[in-house]
Amino acid sequence: MIRRECVKVSIIKAFMLHRVPKTAPVPKVVVSDLRTQLSVFHSELADWMSLGQLFSDVPNVCQEKFRPVIFYIHLFYLSAMMLLSRRLVIAYVPLNAIGTTVFPTEARLAIEEGFDAAETNARLMELMLSEGKVVQVCWLCM
Repeated sequence: MIRRECVKVSIIKAFMLHRVPKTAPVPKVVVSDLRTQLSVFHSELADWMSLGQLFSDVPNVCQEKFRPVIFYIHLFYLSAMMLLSRRLVIAYVPLNAIGTTVFPTEARLAIEEGFDAAETNARLMELMLSEGKVVQVCWLCM
């Protein structure tokens, strides 16, 4: 079940890489669809896998058993939100931009969610570090 959740997020990220153009305009329907997919993914997670449970002091048997892996599910999810934000910034902000940039509403919301995801990601990493759940893994060995 847990691996399936990571695969779901990986599929959403692959769609992002293929559907979000590198230059503006990015179709509103594309941004909206990706935001919806991410929202649905998050809302369909089992209660014991929620961020609230991870940050809670209330013990949960399933969550205690799979806690290290649940961290990584959320890191995958948050990284997908940050990826969408980065892709939109790349599309809308030229390298030589000076001053403010105007974003379409849907893109602005996705970018803001990406920044929120980055903050949550930092909190999650801090929790993982405090619990000793961060490990070095060589990607060649996986």
